[in-house]
Amino acid sequence: MRNGSACLGILLAALVGCRSRSPAREAPADADVRGLGSAATLGGAVARVGSATIGASLVEQVARAQGLSAERATQTLLEEAILAEAAVHQGALRDPNVLRLLDLANARAAVARAREAALAEGPFTDDDIQRAMGDDEWIDLDAPQTRTVVHALIPKDVKDGATLAEALRARLADAKDDADFLATAKAFGAERGVAVVAETLDQPFTADGRIALRGAGGAALDKTFSKAAFALDHVGAESPVVATPFGWHVIRLTKIIPERRTSRAHKLEALAPVLLRNRAFAPFQARLAKLRAEAHAATTASSSDLVTPRFSPAEPPR
Repeated sequence: MRNGSACLGILLAALVGCRSRSPAREAPADADVRGLGSAATLGGAVARVGSATIGASLVEQVARAQGLSAERATQTLLEEAILAEAAVHQGALRDPNVLRLLDLANARAAVARAREAALAEGPFTDDDIQRAMGDDEWIDLDAPQTRTVVHALIPKDVKDGATLAEALRARLADAKDDADFLATAKAFGAERGVAVVAETLDQPFTADGRIALRGAGGAALDKTFSKAAFALDHVGAESPVVATPFGWHVIRLTKIIPERRTSRAHKLEALAPVLLRNRAFAPFQARLAKLRAEAHAATTASSSDLVTPRFSPAEPPR
């Protein structure tokens, strides 16, 4: 890895064209080159080009990273520093296009440094892997058993809803298949003058209600509902009446999807970009949190247009 001024030397020189001869072989008058001996004996500054100083530690880093001798690493850094110095004298830093490209180069260098720092912290832990799962990754890498169902719901605002739900359950016990289950529930509602909701929930969900579909954004079913679905022991089984905040349900199990587990090594490979990003930006996030606390920042609003809720309630099953 190299410092900013040396790294950008070739870029700056290329942008200004370097005129008719390359400054890589002709140092400015104030270039002072010294200390080109063994890396083991390097100490302090090795070379100076204009206002830029090339230090022994930088030479050692470049030599180690690129497998060069100390002499060759020093020469490489010196040539790049000369190119940068020449480009500055020719006005490269007054060109908006050059400044934009330099910003991009610096951004890439900052990302590379953050990546190196993250890797230097050592192996990723199980906690790191769990945090990297996010809203979607667990579905492919570490999904527990999931299920799908059909269900019928007597809404909570129906008078004597619990009693009606028991009668509905008795009627549904004779349903031949899923289609018959839905048709029977709707016919029961029509007979009793009740708005029975009967539908298929074909989005696989876990025992704790999480929807196992990419893009679900962390959406989940009511936990009482999902727990009742996982209490059923075979496809086609029907639940007793299940009370939730939405009303009274009868649930029929339609599919059991086995768990999908992968090895730790596979998770590390698949999650590598997320693991690096999480670790690399952790210091920034901690610093931002500290600054926010010190600034006593708060969000206020006089209009609902100013604030968008971060989380929304789980959609009730119907």
